[in-house]
Amino acid sequence: MASAQELVASCSNVFTLPEIYYRVRDVVDNPDSTMDDLAKILKMDPAISARVLKIVNSPLYGVPKQVDTVTRAVNLLGMQAIRDLVTATTVGRSFSGMTVQIMDLSAYWRKSVLCALMAGKIARACGIDDSERFFIEGLLRDIGHLVLYQTIPERAQSALIEAGNLGEPLAEVEQSNFGCDFTEVGAELIHS
Repeated sequence: MASAQELVASCSNVFTLPEIYYRVRDVVDNPDSTMDDLAKILKMDPAISARVLKIVNSPLYGVPKQVDTVTRAVNLLGMQAIRDLVTATTVGRSFSGMTVQIMDLSAYWRKSVLCALMAGKIARACGIDDSERFFIEGLLRDIGHLVLYQTIPERAQSALIEAGNLGEPLAEVEQSNFGCDFTEVGAELIHS
């Protein structure tokens, strides 16, 4: 049986995060960095820039006037939300080569976005100021599945089928079969 750390380590050998992830992380972690520093880095990646603009202009944020610059988007979203968004985007890109026979990534991301929207709405309804954080946490809730389907796809599929046939929670079946479950693997991936 493999531990969550071993699965994430073996998966990191399969993919590497793009340079932009590390640059954003370094800027956010540096207390002397400014929002302009972060915006300059994001502007180097058109896909990330487009994603940031799409999210800040979504109904989730309810911005009255369309945001059309990355600098303004960064100022509205904040450094931590941008870091979380870049993390989700770059991790998602890293797993984009997975075939539908192994895991339907389109369905996975639809479910993740739905969970993210619900988490954000619940946080706002509870009066939590930092509801963006809950959005990102909802988006990354099942990220451990990506690692499992990348590293041990047959065993992960078997656990899913077994959980369905037995009517047991998937996490319990994964614990029994692998020694860890998708939540532990996801936490380890985010931690690493």
